[in-house]
Amino acid sequence: MARLTPGSYVDRVHEIQAHGRLAVDEEWSTLAVEAIKGDPHAILMVGLLVLTLVPLGRVGFTFFLFLKERDLAFTLLTATVLLLLIVGVMLGRVG
Repeated sequence: MARLTPGSYVDRVHEIQAHGRLAVDEEWSTLAVEAIKGDPHAILMVGLLVLTLVPLGRVGFTFFLFLKERDLAFTLLTATVLLLLIVGVMLGRVG
């Protein structure tokens, strides 16, 4: 945005205030293509996506590991953490 005009950040803030929406809807496939082309915004968004998905994958893997071990207490605790992480990601995506 900054490469277009010096006041683009001010314009973006005014746009957010007018429409009340902060998030931009972007398709993951579009982000991947743009990141491969070298677009800095797309590279940043793919990096943030990876940083978000790593803890989700780790907790999901741990959930199945505890389920396989039949450790009920840790299975329930891990399921709760996984559910809260998924809800947090969904709320972050919506808001």
